[in-house]
Amino acid sequence: MSGPEQNSGSKSLLIGVAAAAIGIAGVFGVYSLWPSKKGEPGAPSTLSGSTETAPVGSGPAVDAALLKTRMTQIVETMTKASDTDVTVTADGEPTVESKDDGSVVATTPKLTIKSKEGESTELGAVVITFKRGSSADHIPFSVVLPSNFAAKDASGKTVAEAKLGGQTIEGVWRDDLQTVDQLNMKLTDFEVIPPEGKGSLKLGEMSMTGGLEDKGNGLYDGKYTGRMANFVLNDTEQKFDMKMAEIAIRANMGGARLKEYAAAAKEAGYTLSNPDIFKVWTSGKFDDKMIAFLRRMPEFFSSLDYGYSVKDISASENGKELFQLAKADVGFGLAADGADKAKAKMTFGFGGLKALGEDGQPVVPPEASINDSLVDVDVNGLPAREIWDIYMQMIANMPAVSFNNPLGNVSPEDQAKMDKMSEEAGVKLLESLQKSTLGINLNKADVMTPTVVMGGDGSATYTPSPTSLPVGKFAFRFSGIEALSDAMAKRGQNDPIAQQALAAIMGLKAIAKPDPNAAAGKPGYIIEVEMTKDGKVLANGQQLM
Repeated sequence: MSGPEQNSGSKSLLIGVAAAAIGIAGVFGVYSLWPSKKGEPGAPSTLSGSTETAPVGSGPAVDAALLKTRMTQIVETMTKASDTDVTVTADGEPTVESKDDGSVVATTPKLTIKSKEGESTELGAVVITFKRGSSADHIPFSVVLPSNFAAKDASGKTVAEAKLGGQTIEGVWRDDLQTVDQLNMKLTDFEVIPPEGKGSLKLGEMSMTGGLEDKGNGLYDGKYTGRMANFVLNDTEQKFDMKMAEIAIRANMGGARLKEYAAAAKEAGYTLSNPDIFKVWTSGKFDDKMIAFLRRMPEFFSSLDYGYSVKDISASENGKELFQLAKADVGFGLAADGADKAKAKMTFGFGGLKALGEDGQPVVPPEASINDSLVDVDVNGLPAREIWDIYMQMIANMPAVSFNNPLGNVSPEDQAKMDKMSEEAGVKLLESLQKSTLGINLNKADVMTPTVVMGGDGSATYTPSPTSLPVGKFAFRFSGIEALSDAMAKRGQNDPIAQQALAAIMGLKAIAKPDPNAAAGKPGYIIEVEMTKDGKVLANGQQLM
């Protein structure tokens, strides 16, 4: 499938998936607690109507009537007319049924998501079951998603179909902490097929698991992992194929004050049980209470870190390989570093990259290709609280149009306003950083090729400004330079990449000095880079800048 028809199907399918995700997330939160009296923070109340913890095996899992009310409010909010490029209509109302075993089963209506061009996606009902838990704050749930849906163009013609083979979605909603515990989600054998049969997209597995650990004194650690595996894209018209073995994510938090966070979130109305929360993203701005709550976010979390990795990606066109990547990993973390300060950790690594030029030859010679690498950097002394306040001020002043059109276009006037706000925020950010002295630690800078192995480390301090440089020392050690030089020389003078590599090797050896710690029989080199207070950059004593 190609041309407008292909674009139409892809866009409709994307709209459908995005809207479905939003709707399902909203349903997950409809059973959250609400203050028993509006404006009375912390007033206990549960969906069962009791102000006390419900014992195991007694009463319904949740208050069915209240659940029906909340679900109806969310559906009404999602389907309310707005200025967005996407409209949502519901076929009927949500239904809620109480079972003899205390479980409560909620079913959403069928939703139709339509773009302003007339493209649409129909999503079947989502079924959510709530069961009795150990208390009113621990509510086990399970979810069943539609097993298939179709994207249609403006004429009503089906342009793409999606099917889901197997699914497990379950967990425990911790209302006292406003998060999901004991999460176990696994979707398998997802496939998108154009009706003409011209290609397909397959995903073998999408999963997410994780939970919380009570560390005592009101503190919690959390670990969540997710993965998408066995991705295969086959476009028979364009003769393009792409495969990916795995994308994995990890999200960890440490020392989180989740009970305080949950209480503040409920008071501000920043919970999924509040149907008005959707208005923030679809038809309005954050209100003052939500902004005040979000400003406090740094108070609730001691450390956060995220990571993303991919394995075995390859692409080919017309049967010819374009590139391969064996692995890549990116990590980022933040942790408290004294009063209103933070320490950031960043890691990056990749290996097994093979890219081909137009002539079909590798862009990087195999002898110099990177088998594995890792860069690990810490930056401490960041003015985290000031940076967060600057960001929140920008969010508070953001034109409503930026929230009204998350998937649409923004007028030139509103875009100019947002650009100006971003510029002003950038100036404030630089001013904040210029008042701080950052500590930079290069823990590792390791690169391994079939010939050359490099390792690096060092530290510096840095006071950001348009003209300043860090002050400190770094050391980089190399071995295997001769092996790479010999390999490039064998390629001859007619190989431009080899000649460039030889020139780089000559320059490196002109600066480097023998490494006294090199292994016996394996010549090694070291380059010690020093950045001085007067702005000089020295390499083994030779001034480079």
